[in-house]
Amino acid sequence: MQSYKYITGEAAKKSAYGSTAAASPCLSWQFTPWFLVITSMDNKPTYRERFKQWITLDRATDLTVDIFLIIFDVLTHPILIVVRIFRWFMNLWFVDRLKRMARWVAHWFERKRAYRLKHGHGIWRTYWWLILLSPVIIMLIATPFWFWVEFKSCWNDPLCE
Repeated sequence: MQSYKYITGEAAKKSAYGSTAAASPCLSWQFTPWFLVITSMDNKPTYRERFKQWITLDRATDLTVDIFLIIFDVLTHPILIVVRIFRWFMNLWFVDRLKRMARWVAHWFERKRAYRLKHGHGIWRTYWWLILLSPVIIMLIATPFWFWVEFKSCWNDPLCE
């Protein structure tokens, strides 16, 4: 794709009206109105030209073999398609449940705040049990993540016991 610049000002007017032949990029443009004169800023190759330069016999062969292997893998293992669809639906289900739980917690805090303000209770009186149990709650949330990190690190390390 080439980028163009518009010639404006005196140079374009001179080129458009033919007063100087050197200002015109092409002899046929001498009688063109000055606001229609366009010259190329650079000779940047288009995507098609760049692809033609990039593609060689080796790269075309590699690309063809890779595409064939992917198609062959999908056609010979149709269970993978079923497994991927199942994982996708499970992911949707999990994300939906996670969002639902986060919304429930947010609305719970909203209801508790309204109750607290209505009855004139302080934060400590309303959330004392949540404040005291916060370390336990954080550990319950973080423990699966810690197990997952440990599992991944030992899975990759053959010497891990």
